[in-house]
Amino acid sequence: MKTYQLALLQSKVYRRQRSFTSRFLKEHGLTTLEWTLLGHISDESKEGIKISSIAEVFDVEISHITNTLNSLADKGFVKRTAYKDDLRIRLIQITPKGSLLVNKIEKELTENLKGWFEDLDSEVLRNYVDVLLYIAEKNK
Repeated sequence: MKTYQLALLQSKVYRRQRSFTSRFLKEHGLTTLEWTLLGHISDESKEGIKISSIAEVFDVEISHITNTLNSLADKGFVKRTAYKDDLRIRLIQITPKGSLLVNKIEKELTENLKGWFEDLDSEVLRNYVDVLLYIAEKNK
């Protein structure tokens, strides 16, 4: 396969997945970025996570993350707390409301996406995820 064909294929897959996920998340009042942020914060420690750490994981500037975190805080899904060692630093924590939403969406979205992969052997799907992880880590 030629490089432009790979690029086109990757673009098609990304657009279809983004469109599907966006429509699904819209029913819950979330954007894809809000959802991925909320999920990541949910996976982190209960004490919270620094905004700078979130920005690093998402490979974006802090200002880009701040606006989305403000939106999630306004919706009651996350809260800001002071870092015990430096009160100038704010930690982001998921709220009980946010945690419930993450669990609900994760369950529903997983169920809805099963149709995308039902004809794939589980090993093929694992290999696909491994390739994505490899590309994401190798080409930072």
